[in-house]
Amino acid sequence: MLKVQVRAGRMKVSAALRARVERRVGLSLGRFGERIGEVVVRLSVAGEDTRCQIDVALRPRKVQIEDRSPEVLGAVTHAADRVAGSIARLLERERQWDEHPAPPRR
Repeated sequence: MLKVQVRAGRMKVSAALRARVERRVGLSLGRFGERIGEVVVRLSVAGEDTRCQIDVALRPRKVQIEDRSPEVLGAVTHAADRVAGSIARLLERERQWDEHPAPPRR
C-alpha cells in the first residue's frame, strides 16, 4: 500500500479532506507502488488559489510537480494526474534504455 503524507503548514486540513487527498493521490500513483519510496503532498494558500506540490521519491530519482487552483481538490487532482504522467514517461524511457542501450563510444 502506498503511503501518502499530507502536509499543510498554516492551512487547516480536516481529517475528511486529508483522507480524500490521500485517496486521490494513491489512486493516481498506485500502479507504480513498488517503484515509489515516499510521497509527500504539500498544500498551501497562494493568494486566492490553493497550491499543491507533490514530491515523489522514485528509487533512485525524485519527481516534483506543482499546481494551483481555486479549489483544494482541483489542485490535488490536476497535480496527481500530472505526476502520474511524468512517472510513466520516466519509467518508459528507462525501460527503452534498458532494452536498447546506446552503442559504445569509439
